[in-house]
Formats: sequence, C-alpha cells, structure tokens
Amino acid sequence: MVRYFGPMALCAGLLLNTGCDTIGGVGGLIAQAIPVQINAAYKGLANQTVIVMVWMDRGMKNDYPDVQLDIAASLQGKLIKIAHDQAPAELKGTEFPVLASTVIRYQDDHPEIDIQPITQTAASFDGTRLIYVEIKDFATHAGAVELFRGRLKGDIKVIEITPSPDGKTAKAKIAYSENDIAVDYPKDSPNDGLPVGTETTITQGTIDAFTTSVAKRFYSHLEDRD
Repeated sequence: MVRYFGPMALCAGLLLNTGCDTIGGVGGLIAQAIPVQINAAYKGLANQTVIVMVWMDRGMKNDYPDVQLDIAASLQGKLIKIAHDQAPAELKGTEFPVLASTVIRYQDDHPEIDIQPITQTAASFDGTRLIYVEIKDFATHAGAVELFRGRLKGDIKVIEITPSPDGKTAKAKIAYSENDIAVDYPKDSPNDGLPVGTETTITQGTIDAFTTSVAKRFYSHLEDRD
C-alpha cells in the first residue's frame, strides 16, 4: 500500500526532525510565500464617470513641457487597462469619457482655476469623480547633475461630484487625499544616480513608476515584493 503524505504532514515531520529552533524560520518562509492582498485606499470609482487632472506649476511645465500630459495619459490609461483586463470590483462600470489632452487644454485655457479651490473646479466638469494629481517635484537628475536618477513626487485627491437636480449647480467634496507620494527611478539607484540612461528613458520610467503607484490606490492588488 502506497501512503501519501500531504504538505501539512511533511511540514510536521520537518519540525519534529529539526527541533523547535526551526519553527520560526519555516514559519517565515511560509509567510513570505503567501501573497498579501492590499485593499484599495479609495473604493468609490465603481460605476462612476471619472476625469483625471494633473497640475504642474509653470516653472516645471516650462522645463518639462510634455510631462503633465504624459502623467495624466499614463494614469488614465492604466486604470482603463486594469478595469478591462483584471476587472476589479472597485473599477466595475467605471468610465473615463474625457481625454487627458482635453483636460489639459481646458486647464491652459482657464488659468484662473489655478487659484480657485479644486472642489469649485471639479463642480464645473460633467462627471461624478475627479482624480486630481498635484505634482510637487520632478527631475531626471535628482542626484548628481551629470548622472541619471528620476524623481517624481505629488499629492492626490479624489473629489466626489454630485450633479444638482436642476443640472446647473453641482456639489463637490474632497473624499480622499494623500500627500507626498514619491518614486525614484531606477528604484534601487544610488543617491547620486547612474552614469547610464537618457532623458527619455528616465522620464518614461519615472512616470510609469509613479502612475503605477497612484493607480494602485484605486483597486485591490497583491503586494509588490520587488
């Protein structure tokens, strides 16, 4: 008769043979092997019409004229792709009807919104949620000037918009906010930076890392153990 020893019996046998000192080590290995589920920080995008807006001050826009659009398009594109490919409950029925370029053109045409409350700006949009990202720092040479090291830091807010019955005056409130979300690219680069890279690759890599981090605030996902 062939006897089958399952995983639990095997683990028990290992513990008996190796003694109590090994229990902690084996337990640690088992814990490392089990994926950790991270809940969404904000869970209110399902079945909503969402607009993504990215703000940068004039100085940064002059230095990096394409970065504002690249961040907005990357974040919106990631959320659309995740909703389609992974279909998390937090993004079920979520729609993104406005192109990132259209939102930025609106910002450029209405500079007065830079000095008004974001809730007032959000109330003027035809949507039910506004993801607002305020970029505080962006650099491709965040260490030594002659070396490459990407750095991007920003704050995010989600504004919930409630259309009024008369269709004229919407109400808006900040439902979620988080400050100083920051990434470095490459992730494990020295503080001074690296001698290899280009402006394009470092810019794209930094933006991709940042928008990936921001997007994960809006759906449940497995812990990143890289």
